[in-house]
Amino acid sequence: MDSKIKFAVLGLGNIGKRHLETIRQHPSCQLVAVCDTVKPQNLNLDVPFYDKLDVMLSEVSECAVVNICTPNGFHAAHANKCIEAGKHVVIEKPMALHKSDAEKVIFNALKYNVKVFCVMQNRLTPVARYLKHLIETDQLGEIIELSIVLNWNRGPSYFNTDGHAHVWRGKKLLDGGPLFTQFSHFIDLIYWTVGDINVFSVQKKNLMHPFVPEIEDCGVVSFGFGTNGIGSLYYSINAPKGNIMSQVTITGKQGAIRIEGQYLEEIKYLSTRDNFTLPNFGSDLIDGHYKVMDNVVHSILNQKAIETNALEGMKVVEIIEKIYNFGTGI
Repeated sequence: MDSKIKFAVLGLGNIGKRHLETIRQHPSCQLVAVCDTVKPQNLNLDVPFYDKLDVMLSEVSECAVVNICTPNGFHAAHANKCIEAGKHVVIEKPMALHKSDAEKVIFNALKYNVKVFCVMQNRLTPVARYLKHLIETDQLGEIIELSIVLNWNRGPSYFNTDGHAHVWRGKKLLDGGPLFTQFSHFIDLIYWTVGDINVFSVQKKNLMHPFVPEIEDCGVVSFGFGTNGIGSLYYSINAPKGNIMSQVTITGKQGAIRIEGQYLEEIKYLSTRDNFTLPNFGSDLIDGHYKVMDNVVHSILNQKAIETNALEGMKVVEIIEKIYNFGTGI
């Protein structure tokens, strides 16, 4: 009996290709089909290619999981179509662009008895695991402050392809904005560590990207959490050459931690209740997406818990939507 889980990948952009290669690398995964509106050039495919999702779903009956790697604005609709065909789904971040769409995915998953995996691979890094351990063992005490500073680069070339506007990047209905496309991992980190937030104030600007007028390129958010916690989020895609900073500082009544790096891989400061020293994680070279696929396999075969489930994916969407709708009366 073949114990491999059979996957199909929907969407063959940069992230779709990453999913494709990750599935190929995992010994318990088998790629059986791929789908996109246009077949990418110079992509070595040894499985059937489809340009229509409905056709792939009807013809590739052995597929158990579909990885949704299409533009953000299509994630929920494509997930629902796969779920209604009885497939488990792996949804790249974000799960949706609206909470109501994420809720429909959850409703359908329950109705059709399938699993939904939301891709938040940064939860699976050694530093993130250690951070979660510190919080769960009360090494920081009650968390009272959370500060996030993100200064990244996304210049004109990111939003243009061969001199023309990219088909979805920078479009409000398909991209959603940088909190969805670039920084949703950090919104997930907020929810994962301190829970839901109350938004106090939001400022958003488009200072250097007039060629994508539908979205902002920087913003400052002030928020509260828990009983008395206060937090701030500064985010920008205006760094001139490469990403300048990704920094998270969490302060509790008995300790604090500062983490840096695009994937939050470096602990720069640590003070804990029991005076822990900075840990040495060694070199964890396992790709985060590989860990996601590993979780999918073990969840389906061994009933292991889903690392980022659909409710958590929905909460990330809800928080981002709360920020974007602040002050609009919605």
